[in-house]
Amino acid sequence: VSQSRYLELIDKLNQGPVVISLGGGTLEFFDHLDWIKKRGLLIFLDASVEHLERRLKDCHERPLLKQGDWRSLYRKRRANYLGAHLTVGTDQKNPQDILFHILSEAQNL
Repeated sequence: VSQSRYLELIDKLNQGPVVISLGGGTLEFFDHLDWIKKRGLLIFLDASVEHLERRLKDCHERPLLKQGDWRSLYRKRRANYLGAHLTVGTDQKNPQDILFHILSEAQNL
């Protein structure tokens, strides 16, 4: 999906409460960070490089992992996502704990 089509789809989905999972590179294009933040609550689920290495060690379905030094790409993308309304560390947390944290913090935004 092209980036312009991607934003068009997000805009159409933004008719009511909805959760949209963004691809890692979404915020690398144009003014996507500002565009998305103006239309909703941007939450970054932050995982450490070490945690990602453990999770992805047997994954062969992600093309960017095959391109060599994915860590530098991760650091670049992470810098963009740190501009989110809310950043939630996910290392050593189960999905329920992450959801509870999001719900608790989102009330304060």
